[in-house]
Amino acid sequence: MIILAMLVALLAIGLSIRLVCDLVLHAGPLWCGGGLGWWSWHLGIGPVAALAVGFAGAIVALALLHLLCRAPSLTWRMTGAMLLAVPAAIAGYWLIHGLAGLLIAPRYAVIAASLAAALASGGAATQRALEFAQAHPGGSLHRVR
Repeated sequence: MIILAMLVALLAIGLSIRLVCDLVLHAGPLWCGGGLGWWSWHLGIGPVAALAVGFAGAIVALALLHLLCRAPSLTWRMTGAMLLAVPAAIAGYWLIHGLAGLLIAPRYAVIAASLAAALASGGAATQRALEFAQAHPGGSLHRVR
């Protein structure tokens, strides 16, 4: 039974890593929209209006980041890429930190795996933002399949 639980945990880690790699560019706008919605809900505007404010905030953040990543200046492109990479790295860190805690007993090994995931997801976000901004200046930052 323990082996089955370990296999299920390994499958969950693998699927979560795949999900993070696919959704890594949306961590920043989701973070902005969620924070704005949470803040407005605590101001007392109601749950439906707070949801609308959060959704609008996420759309505005995504649009601004797309514009930054398509800017002609390398400085602005790198700023947009870093604004996408930092929330992606934080999301990757905490995802693997939670899932690796299921399988790995030593605390330092969990932290090492989490840091590796943070570097990988932050690097993937930076690479995707810069790559697709150059390859598709009029398109979006989504991966073309």
